[in-house]
Amino acid sequence: MFAEDIGGWTAAGALLLGSLASSALALGALYPASQGMKSLTVCLITPAIIVAFIAIYYFVGAYTHRSLHDREEILVNYIQPWLVMGFPPLITSGLSGALLIWKRRKK
Repeated sequence: MFAEDIGGWTAAGALLLGSLASSALALGALYPASQGMKSLTVCLITPAIIVAFIAIYYFVGAYTHRSLHDREEILVNYIQPWLVMGFPPLITSGLSGALLIWKRRKK
């Protein structure tokens, strides 16, 4: 039990917690974005963008590591975890960034 390699589980756990924390920061960036504060909004959405790209890199690397894939395995092992770990920070940072751009162009 103690000789088991837990590197993948550790990375996935860190990615999940980072995803949740950076999504919360990006949601917190909605207020500064609505006020047109560019620097604060960018500082708050940057971790979410970084975590989203790390999640994409992590799952693409895991996908290319194996040679045979079937449709169900792709859905269960790559798409569903990415929807939990990579999509929330990507969508929340995109929402805050889009609101900032909309407010700055509106002025």
